[in-house]
Amino acid sequence: MPSGEALKTYHRKIKEEKIMKKFKNVESYDEAAQYIQNVFAVPVSQMELEEAQEEEIIAKIIWLFDNAKNSAVRAAIHHHALGSGVYLDISEEKETGEGIHYNGMFCDYFSQSRYYAQLKCYDGSNVTLRYLTEIVTFIEDGAGEVHFIQNNYLKKYLE
Repeated sequence: MPSGEALKTYHRKIKEEKIMKKFKNVESYDEAAQYIQNVFAVPVSQMELEEAQEEEIIAKIIWLFDNAKNSAVRAAIHHHALGSGVYLDISEEKETGEGIHYNGMFCDYFSQSRYYAQLKCYDGSNVTLRYLTEIVTFIEDGAGEVHFIQNNYLKKYLE
């Protein structure tokens, strides 16, 4: 039998999942603000974040932006999820090469992008650490076969 605290955490996660799934249908600022306030009690700018929760919060904010239907919903994310003076910084590091070996495979062409996310303040200071969110790899092997590999490292927080 799970402990009382474990049961509360489980029920909170179930409630969040239901809320997150419904968000895809939200079209107005007010409706988006209401949904976001069920996910984040206060905006990130007002939180004292622990390092252990940073990655999950970033995953949720990225998910909200990815599933926002319009600019009104995105504005609600800025105001009610991020809050005053905080923004989501996404950066990409790209590596390309020709005639290289990757994972035991000869590549005529190789391209890999690593995406990182971090919450920052407009004054330049960091709110969170920088987290690897995704790696996208495109390979054309020696036989002319094309391989596309995509790994999303934040997906575990949204399942």
